[in-house]
Amino acid sequence: MILKVLYISHYAGLGGAQKSLLAMIDYLRPMGVEPFVLIPCHGPVEEHFRRLNIPYEVVRFTSMRKPSQGKCRDRVEGFLRKKINYLTAYKISRKYKGQFDLIHANSSLAFFGCYLKQRLQIPLVWHLREFGDVDYPLSFIGGNEYSKCCYENADALIAISKTIQSHYSKTIAPNGRYRLIYNGVDEAVIPSKKMTDKSERPLRLCIVGGVTKGKNHRDLIEAVALMPKGSVEVDIIGSGDDTLQEELTILAEKLGVSDIIRFCGQDNDICAKLSKYDVGLVTSINEAFGRIIIEYMLAGLVVVASNAGACPELIDDGLNGLLYELGNPSSLANCLTRLVNDHELLERLGKAGHAKAMSQFTAKNNATEVYNLYKELTSDK
Repeated sequence: MILKVLYISHYAGLGGAQKSLLAMIDYLRPMGVEPFVLIPCHGPVEEHFRRLNIPYEVVRFTSMRKPSQGKCRDRVEGFLRKKINYLTAYKISRKYKGQFDLIHANSSLAFFGCYLKQRLQIPLVWHLREFGDVDYPLSFIGGNEYSKCCYENADALIAISKTIQSHYSKTIAPNGRYRLIYNGVDEAVIPSKKMTDKSERPLRLCIVGGVTKGKNHRDLIEAVALMPKGSVEVDIIGSGDDTLQEELTILAEKLGVSDIIRFCGQDNDICAKLSKYDVGLVTSINEAFGRIIIEYMLAGLVVVASNAGACPELIDDGLNGLLYELGNPSSLANCLTRLVNDHELLERLGKAGHAKAMSQFTAKNNATEVYNLYKELTSDK
């Protein structure tokens, strides 16, 4: 059975949501899915659409979630954004009426899917990939009740973790039709490391992600300062808040660890380089899923993560990674010191993490579950 799916992406960058979309489409195609993607502007993701021969179109639509600028301005902007979306949905529906079986909105910000569902009268799958209010400072500028109705009108809300599902069902859309489908990562693009003797060198640590307050790099820097000198070296990979990075640099200098902590900036090919590290870190205050955790695991790194957000859903503490107490640098330092002192533990956790990622969190597994949901929603066709 061929299913023609219209995907809605709320932006044209190349973040985690877009990477997940690209991998998902790549594995859905052999199952019989014909994709077509709508994006709201030009951007880096277009190069990947062209490379993978994924048809797409740039059309003007907008999200109903953004940082608040005050109630009055939010109300006015919300009204204008609704008008833009209604107008664009009308044009798109006239152009593509009867050509698709299903709509898939790829992010909790992709409200445009609701407008198209109303016009095209086909099922809507809505992927909830971020909290929006606890990981990003986003408000519902169309109003909370309006947003609640939008989410609950979707035929299926895909939650990428139990943590995300709990958050939305308790605070945003209690009557939503949820389906738990964990994210998947394409293991083919992540070389797995070969275990080597580490007794003669420091443990190589990396933390990948934007330099933002939510990623909580302070825990890492303070933890490293508590460890024996020369036992680890750290690469902080990612860009973001320049002021925050300066504050973290000053903190590292103050604690005497600036010589072993490097700010490496953004690296768009980091997956290919992960295998040179021993340990991958996640110190986030609240991860909706933690895609980087799976990327670390697939590369064979031992994952050490905070016990917050969805991290405990992915990591079985002591079996395929280690969890530390969020906000407690001593707890993190203890985890890292265990790995420094016990190379057998390091190797065992790395292998177990890789095995778990391969069995549960591949892009193929993710695409299979999504495809089964598509079939369920279009079974009358």
